[in-house]
Amino acid sequence: MSIIVRYITKEIALAFLTVTSLLFLILLSNRFSLYLGKAASGQLPVGLVFEMVGLYTPELLSYLIPVGL
Repeated sequence: MSIIVRYITKEIALAFLTVTSLLFLILLSNRFSLYLGKAASGQLPVGLVFEMVGLYTPELLSYLIPVGL
């Protein structure tokens, strides 16, 4: 593999990971605050907050991976 191909691949991968990670953290924290608010008001059991966030992660990544590309 030539040097230019490795350089371009590295730059594209770095940009993809940066954009995807940043959007993932923003949207996941938004959903976490929503679930935390529901738990504080008694609409959702406190023990389910992290489980709900964990279950939301694959759905969120399925939206973000195409956007990051």
